Amino acid sequence: MKKIVLIIVALLTFAVAEAQTVYVCQGNSYTAYSASEVGKMYYSNSGQTLTISGTAYNVSDIDSIVFVRPSFGSQGDTVYVDYTSSGATVTCNNDSVTYDVDGSDVVVLSNTYKYHVITVILSGECSNGSFLFDGSCQTVLVLNGLNLTSTTGAAIDVETGKKTTVILADGTTNYLSDAADGSQKACLYTKGNFKFADGTGTLNIVGNTKHAISSKEETEIKKSAGTINITGAVKDAIHCKEYFQMKGGTLNISGVEDDGIDTDDYGYVEISGGTINMTLTGDGTKGIKADSTITITDGDITINHSGTCYVEDGDTSKAVCIKNKDDMTITGGTLTLTATGNGGKCINTSGNLTLGEYTSTDVADADTETLVINCKTSGSSWGSSTAQFGRNNERNESTGDVKAKTIRAEGDIVINNGYIYCKTSTDGSEGIESKSALTINNGYIIQECYDDCLNSGTTITINGGWIYCYSTGNDAIDANYSGTGNAITINGGIIFAMGTSSPEEGIDIDNGYIAINGGYVFSAGGQQMSYPSITATQATAYVGSYSLSGSTYYTLACGDTKIFTVKAPASMSQNYSILTGSGMSIGTTCYLYSGSNAPTAGTAYSDNSTDRFWINPTVTTSATVSSWTQNSTYSQSTSSGGNQGGGGPGGGGGPGR
Repeated sequence: MKKIVLIIVALLTFAVAEAQTVYVCQGNSYTAYSASEVGKMYYSNSGQTLTISGTAYNVSDIDSIVFVRPSFGSQGDTVYVDYTSSGATVTCNNDSVTYDVDGSDVVVLSNTYKYHVITVILSGECSNGSFLFDGSCQTVLVLNGLNLTSTTGAAIDVETGKKTTVILADGTTNYLSDAADGSQKACLYTKGNFKFADGTGTLNIVGNTKHAISSKEETEIKKSAGTINITGAVKDAIHCKEYFQMKGGTLNISGVEDDGIDTDDYGYVEISGGTINMTLTGDGTKGIKADSTITITDGDITINHSGTCYVEDGDTSKAVCIKNKDDMTITGGTLTLTATGNGGKCINTSGNLTLGEYTSTDVADADTETLVINCKTSGSSWGSSTAQFGRNNERNESTGDVKAKTIRAEGDIVINNGYIYCKTSTDGSEGIESKSALTINNGYIIQECYDDCLNSGTTITINGGWIYCYSTGNDAIDANYSGTGNAITINGGIIFAMGTSSPEEGIDIDNGYIAINGGYVFSAGGQQMSYPSITATQATAYVGSYSLSGSTYYTLACGDTKIFTVKAPASMSQNYSILTGSGMSIGTTCYLYSGSNAPTAGTAYSDNSTDRFWINPTVTTSATVSSWTQNSTYSQSTSSGGNQGGGGPGGGGGPGR
């Protein structure tokens, strides 16, 4: 007895120290106590009685004390199913549960009340078996080293319409595979909802007829979930009718012919933790798809998509890493998205898109760690008047031209914060495109694109952040505004915008004005409006034309004040620039200097690898590219030997599809 008492004391003392929950087990039941309650315990009756938070126990009646909640309730509520190569056996001690075993096919029925929970522990190995659970109650499925292949239908089918918790027992690896060419909806199916939780084991699963995992209601992966490897599916990897929610665990998806995660019937997606790794090859398929909203606040998501587009019933379906039909909000997490197929996209929403949490417009407050997005496309345009091969190698015709894009929204795009890197490499492949308005409040926005880096169907507003835009085949920043007001408004931020040679521009507007009220701007392009339509409350200058060298550092100075230095990623034989920055003032003489040495001091901002922009630099210059007197808030200057102006409005950069 003394030894038992000492063991109990040690266990309970450990629980208090570690702030764990303690479960005191007696017979077929247990009682849970928090660490604070355990602290209220004492012994009496010469150590034979233990009182915890007012409840007295005979020490001899305590079977065990554990720190993990017993998953199985009382033994009468637990069904044990063990599979072997010769059949299945069922052990059950509950009058409300009946079962039937036909070789290796097991059916368990429960007639208990709906809030009751029946636990089924599945183990063993069988190449021609199945499990079906039906009744009116909730269930817990414990996969405890299960290797189950069905030759007739689903491997596991839960028909209750209630909650099913799936536990992947710690330290176990489980395998599920269903029959090919069957009538089942999925390899692992429920008519209710799935919740993966309370076990750190592994599940390997393949869907040979349709989906790998499917729920008629929601599917949730909790923080305490293990690893789910979906290695193949004829349709979706995970298909749910209502919503998909992930808070933890690891989900690996490959070998599926349709979508990775699909919520239909206006279902939504919420991801707040966990790890998703996905490789897709199907034409027109989606990595994460929702008919309603998508909200991502944390987690590590990697999606590689090599599929292209295809036409079905006259509709073109695009290959997209993340796609939905309503608003999309991404405020946290690390997203690495790659689309290599023709017309492929990384993020595409039919609604509004919000990236990052708003803090302020001061670039010094930019949060580049909470949200990190890396998007890359390498595919060409798809469609136009040329025939394309789509799904199942069927020749498809498209009446439209589908461009590869990294981030696209039919509605407004608002970027509040984060590190957002986009890279494209083919004609028409834009970086961030809003078919409506684009607003940047803060963050590091790094764009290295073939086509427009930033493109809007209406207006662009930049209030803060570090914005690096380098286009090798079109404009850097392009607002397709049709009104007479401000097409592009710059209130703050640090902006490097370099387009390609004429007729493209660093900053392009179709109509209206470029309004400059603050911030730092260096634009470069082979052409700029002969007298750009600029309205400025902060001193701004237009300099053209001069030869821009990618190996040279250019410094804007007014009087004795050096405002900023830039280093371009490429050369431009005929270049036009818009320049502005805090420190330019009316009535002073301003200069654009060049030199071969990088600044030795100053606040530096880089592209994906190289410093490109320095504020308040300490730098040595060797030549004057241009000088002018800033007689008003907006002035023009020509370089030494250069010509003022440079043709009409810049071309290209219209809205893509």
